[in-house]
Amino acid sequence: MKKFIVLLTTLLTLAFAASCFATENSSALNSAENSAQKVITALVASDTLGYKDAEKAMSADLAKNMNVNTFIAMQRQVKEKFGNHKETKFFAFERFDKADRLTYIASFNREPAVSIVFTLDKNAKITEFSLAALQVEEQENAE
Repeated sequence: MKKFIVLLTTLLTLAFAASCFATENSSALNSAENSAQKVITALVASDTLGYKDAEKAMSADLAKNMNVNTFIAMQRQVKEKFGNHKETKFFAFERFDKADRLTYIASFNREPAVSIVFTLDKNAKITEFSLAALQVEEQENAE
């Protein structure tokens, strides 16, 4: 009976510790997603109203380099290269020692799959981001 109580206590302690680790990672993911969504929303918008929110999600260095004029130019490039935005889906979240990486897959009317990759510091501020078209292989019907 004593062995059973010790085993049960050990399992409950490990379960509690695991839930604490999950909470830390999930709060980091939530913060990173909030920052990324602000930039995505502003980037695919037809105006610059969301730029102020996006700027708040950026690190000081990125915000300094990405002023409103640069952001407008980037909006135009995205529209010209990829077309109109259809949807964005979460793909991956990676944690590293000094930074995190958040990846989304977006679809546009000219490009069916575009990866949007954000690098964030430990304060969930975006330090850099990139958009790149992905090649999608069409499945052939075997008839």
